[in-house]
This record gives sequence, C-alpha cells and structure tokens, in this order.
Amino acid sequence: MAARGADGPGGGGALRRGGARRVRCGCGSFPSRSRLALFCEGRTRQQPGFSSVGRGVMPVTDPEVWVLAVVVAAFFTGGLVKGVSGVGLPMVALPILSFAVSVPTAAALTMAPIIVSNGWQAMTNGALRIVVRRFWPLQLTMAISLLLSASLLVRVDNSTLLILAGLILIASIVVLTLAKGYKLPPHLELPAGIATGVAAGALGGVSSLFGIPIIIYLSSLGLGRTEFLTAISVVYFFGAVPYVAGLLIFGAVTPPVMAASLLAVIPAMIGLMLAARMIRGIDDSRFRNILNAILILLGFAMIVRGVAGA
Repeated sequence: MAARGADGPGGGGALRRGGARRVRCGCGSFPSRSRLALFCEGRTRQQPGFSSVGRGVMPVTDPEVWVLAVVVAAFFTGGLVKGVSGVGLPMVALPILSFAVSVPTAAALTMAPIIVSNGWQAMTNGALRIVVRRFWPLQLTMAISLLLSASLLVRVDNSTLLILAGLILIASIVVLTLAKGYKLPPHLELPAGIATGVAAGALGGVSSLFGIPIIIYLSSLGLGRTEFLTAISVVYFFGAVPYVAGLLIFGAVTPPVMAASLLAVIPAMIGLMLAARMIRGIDDSRFRNILNAILILLGFAMIVRGVAGA
C-alpha cells in the first residue's frame, strides 16, 4: 500500500512503498537518501553516508546519471551554438534540460551559464560603454519585468510551462525568420526598446527564454556583428541577474539548484571556447537552418509532453 506525503515546493512529494520513503518531483521518483532526491527537495543538511570527508560515498543511481548526462549535453551544445552564432544558449539548453528536470529547474540551471558566458563575450567583444549607454532603457525595463514575472514559475504547473515554452520556442523561430532584413526606423528605437524589455520579462516568467524579443529587436537595428554581439551579451547579462533574484525571492528555485547552475558553467564555457576555434569553417546560413529545424522539433516535443502531462 503506497502512502503519499505532503507535496513540497515545485510539486514534489514523498511516496512510501513498503516502508521505504521516496521523493517525487519534476525529475522523477527517487530514494529519499539519494543525491538527486536531496537536489530536488532543495535540502542542504548533511546526510549520513552522503559524500563527506571520512565518510562513505553513496553509489550513483541510474536517474542521477541520466540527469547529469542531460545537463552536460545541454550546456555543452548550448555553448557551441552560442560560440558560433553569439546567441542561443538558453534556447538550446532549456528544451534539452526539460527531458530530465522540470521547467522551473531547467530555467534556474541556465542562469549561471547565461551570466558567465555573456559576461565573457561582452568583455571580449569591445564597445561595452557605448552599448550600455545606448540600450539602458531596454535593460532597465527588462530587469524590472523579469524580477516581477519570475513568480509565474511557481504558480504555473509544469505541464503548462512545457506547452508555453514549446510554443514560444517555435513562434520565435518563425518570427526571427520572417523578420530577417527588417530595419526599425531610428525614431522608434527608444519606444520599441522599452516595449521589448517588457515583452522579454513576460516571456522570461514562463520559460526563461527572455532573449527572443531582444534578438528580434537588436537584429532590426542594423548593427554590425561586433556591436550586435556586445549588445546581446550585455542585455542578457543584465537580464539574468534580476531574474535569478526573482527566482530566489519567489521560491521558484533553491540554493542547491543554483549551485548546480554554477557547475553547469563548465560544459557551457568548454562548448563556447571550442566553437571560437572552429567558427571559421562553418557556413553560417546552413548552420542556422539546421539549428532552426532542431529547435522546432524540440519545441514540438515539449508541447507533446506537456499535453501528455509529462
């Protein structure tokens, strides 16, 4: 006879089968003393037998290996894409991560890699001060909007978040393709920038994909490659910081998840730096077409899993 415990934050809960307590969350159902169960529950206290100096280390279970493999693959691939195109880390990483963890956890895991990779790109591309002065209205409105909208990750169930994120991902590819070559009139740059900041915050609240409106907006300004890469990196950087604050304030994530996000920086930066070495041999147009096709498939997969209640 199975007895269910009280659900915890993020839809998690405890399940007892034959006296053995298991933890259920967006990642799956795991033994309560396993590392993944502690990760999902957000516990920080030391458990007997858990990795510690002078103590035994518990064996890694299959679900833990699966989650670790998905996280590494997601951020390495996202880093590669960002290194080649200058954007795309969360667009690639989030749908891949959603196969192993819940959308709120996936969104939180992307934060540290976004901050570090974009900070690195902003510092290496140059024109930093010019970009900050030009786009501060966009950065300010987006920061406020993201801080407020982060609470949506707590209020919306994971299946709905999967559907919304999948729809946003597919729609973004379509809009980016249709808007290619469009030039925004100079007198509309300021109001369009403010509107973009608000829209980015709203999308970020349900998917963490707050960069999509920014890409569309900056692409319409006719910026050179260096200025575009600096601008997108600076705006992403200043958007991710308040978003992390909002996630923590509203309880959408826990400190252990944010610690895991810091570790995810490693595969992301490896992919980013590897792409910097191989970028000269890549046809940009073909690369974007292949990437768009993959992202659309991932978006449909998220929608199907959301409808199925995954």
